[in-house]
Amino acid sequence: SSWISVDTLATFPSLEYVRFKNNPVSASIGTAEARSTIIARLPQISILNGSTITERERIESERRYVSNIAREILLATTQIRLEHNNILDRYNTASPSHRPRSISPLSQEEAMEEKKQLILSQNPMFGHLMAKHKDSMIVSQASSTRSNTTGAISQNAVNITIRSMASNSCTQAPIKKHLPCNLKVGRLKLICAKAFGLDYDSQILRFKPQDDPFPILLNDDDNTLSYYSINDGAEVLIYEMDEEEQKHQSLKNSKIYEERLKAQESRATSLQKVQKDEFRAHTVGAEQAAERTS
Repeated sequence: SSWISVDTLATFPSLEYVRFKNNPVSASIGTAEARSTIIARLPQISILNGSTITERERIESERRYVSNIAREILLATTQIRLEHNNILDRYNTASPSHRPRSISPLSQEEAMEEKKQLILSQNPMFGHLMAKHKDSMIVSQASSTRSNTTGAISQNAVNITIRSMASNSCTQAPIKKHLPCNLKVGRLKLICAKAFGLDYDSQILRFKPQDDPFPILLNDDDNTLSYYSINDGAEVLIYEMDEEEQKHQSLKNSKIYEERLKAQESRATSLQKVQKDEFRAHTVGAEQAAERTS
């Protein structure tokens, strides 16, 4: 019931054909995302669910996998750094007699490294694929950086082309939009729905950087265009999910919402506890001071 069981298949070099259907490991993701992930994790297979894996599909899947895992590591370590900084801020602003337990600066680095190693252990192909696609991804990043540093206007907004690949609207002419970099993917889907007559929930968006043939999945409605490094001149492609994918995506969105809600509640509870402890310590200190002066 985990991707580790899929990674085990990579140890069989003669394995070329895999059928992967109704597996609990991919229950929370769509069919297209599951296929892309399996292709990246199993470098030796040539046919998946009866469909031949083209060279382009493999390159795109591997690059998307590297991008997703790198982003996961960045987000996880950034969260640890923010939490550590919050603790240090409370420590530095508290009076010496009421300071919470001090935190060694090394513990932050250790926690970040531990989290990174955990993610890498769950994704054994990441190191190999990162080395394989590093040069091409650096070129893509450099292109994005050049486009985003040409002036204040380009840093705040981008010109993109939106093209529908959906069956009912693929014959429509693409549209060009000048959009703010802080626009969320969810809002972009609303623009696409209105322009091409598509259902919001059925959309899969990918963007293709300028001079780069491999589209990147925009897989989180709450992330912004700048989060995905969408640069000036990029092209956004709209695909449609089938009914099965829509069910999986709906389930995934519900789980993401629940996880975020729990995380917010946990942070709020922790903050309240710290505030109560500090208030209690301050009260006790004041009472003791009053007793000494009486």
